[in-house]
Amino acid sequence: MNVLLVVPAAVGGLPSGYQGMAYISACLKESGHTVSCIHGASVTDYEKLLRDFSRKSGAIDIVGTGGMSVHLRSIKKLIAAARSVFPDAVVLLGGNIVTCMPKLMMRELDADFGIMGEGELSTVHLLQTLSEGGDPRTIPGVVFKDPRSGEIHISDKMDIPQDLDAIPFPDMEAFGYCPTSNSRPTESGMGSSLRDDERGYGILCTRSCPYNCSFCYHPPGHKFRQRSLENILAEIDMAIDRYDINHVNLGGEVIFTKSNPEFGYALCNALKKRKLTWNNQLMINAVTDDLLRAMKDSGCVMISYGIESVSDKILKSMRKGTTRAQIEDVLEMTYSHSIDIQGNILFGDREETWETFNDSVSWWLKNPKYMLELIQIYVCPNSDLYLDAVKRGIIKNELEFLDTDDPRDWIVNVTKMSDAEYKEMARRIHELRTLCGYFPGVLKRFYCRETNENGRKMYHVETVCPHCSGSNRYERLSLGANFGVLSSDERTVYQTFDRPMILKCRNCTRRYHIPNLHLIDALPKTPRRMFGTHVPSHKLLELYFKRGGNINELTDALY
Repeated sequence: MNVLLVVPAAVGGLPSGYQGMAYISACLKESGHTVSCIHGASVTDYEKLLRDFSRKSGAIDIVGTGGMSVHLRSIKKLIAAARSVFPDAVVLLGGNIVTCMPKLMMRELDADFGIMGEGELSTVHLLQTLSEGGDPRTIPGVVFKDPRSGEIHISDKMDIPQDLDAIPFPDMEAFGYCPTSNSRPTESGMGSSLRDDERGYGILCTRSCPYNCSFCYHPPGHKFRQRSLENILAEIDMAIDRYDINHVNLGGEVIFTKSNPEFGYALCNALKKRKLTWNNQLMINAVTDDLLRAMKDSGCVMISYGIESVSDKILKSMRKGTTRAQIEDVLEMTYSHSIDIQGNILFGDREETWETFNDSVSWWLKNPKYMLELIQIYVCPNSDLYLDAVKRGIIKNELEFLDTDDPRDWIVNVTKMSDAEYKEMARRIHELRTLCGYFPGVLKRFYCRETNENGRKMYHVETVCPHCSGSNRYERLSLGANFGVLSSDERTVYQTFDRPMILKCRNCTRRYHIPNLHLIDALPKTPRRMFGTHVPSHKLLELYFKRGGNINELTDALY
């Protein structure tokens, strides 16, 4: 069969990842199908995109798409365009959007079939059944509307791959993956500014999660599955040979587990031999000082931790299985090994009160070096928080709740606060992030070096790291397409500069900020009158500690 897979456009700043669909492409090609792929991350006109493709491709038998629930509107437009351009094609829908709410989504979206859970096995099985004229009711993990009765048929169970080593490596190139472009700038942000020639590759090492956090939902359940060390290394070696990568992101909910520490040490030894830098995800209760030492020695430059709160009351409500004391110990150990830390403090749990909010913010202000983010909880479909919000009548119409172009609409009050208090908490989180969410380095030099063929400006930046006092020089740094572009809309200009530059020290590998005011000072034509109300974070921290760490007095000063 001729298959077209299309990744929908990003929504509200949330990207539509293509790794899952790249796995589907690889499995279909292995089964003998002809597969074409389109990454529609920034597409606004799906019909034009598909018509342009159809002029080159000819007939298409299957159009497949999918994503998260937040992509509902985008996917609806994409399917409508597919019906117009390829009227005879069968439309498949996959991803969390159909797994979470199969009946609701199959009624709302004009797809012929939905694939629930991880789709590698079910998709191949479905296409074989369709080509042979068989009955799709026999296929696990499939949902569809009966064309005669209009009833929604849902398989009794999902066909979840148990042997992850049997799945072919994802077909990343089909969606445009190419890490070696000479004109590719170094991005400021999570980790790619570590070197000027970053060539990264992401590997999905595990599936599902053994934990049961209240704000999260895992469609395939909680049976944790992990690829073998040999299989992971085989994909890394493939990426080294084919793409000349020098950095790997080891993805998955948890890579190293407390029950299998030998795997972590073996992986560290193997990565050390390949001389790559790498980052991964860890749970707090899986960390030891010896493991961190081995990770640092083998090239680990950043760990993403599942922190989520520093209030023991909220951690218990979230079912995290950790305490503030454990979190503090692990963060300090990680920092002492010069490994960068990524993590979030979430607000909006069912047990959230002003007391828990102030407790967490007070801790955060005293520990800026860890660079944890303050984030409001998104009430994700089928999570415990979501189901509770539906039961309590907070979410009155599920389809209306999901049908949005802005994922911030999923931030709703499920706490013990009144709506007025919750709104005030949200405002304070935003202001604290804007005014105090910095661990600033020193900007020594900053200018636009060149503009590449895609119109992206690349900057020369020289800094001093606040963690280790090391000097850094970045030659091809991109700050985003709109950085430094003045607009008649003063709010747009302010927001452009409101985000600081986030860099990675090339000595200690930790991230740090260059606050926006420093950048504004380096751009003499910028109208400073727009930014006169911005208060440097160090002044607020001085005020905070001068007043004995009293968060109420600090917030009074802010608001």
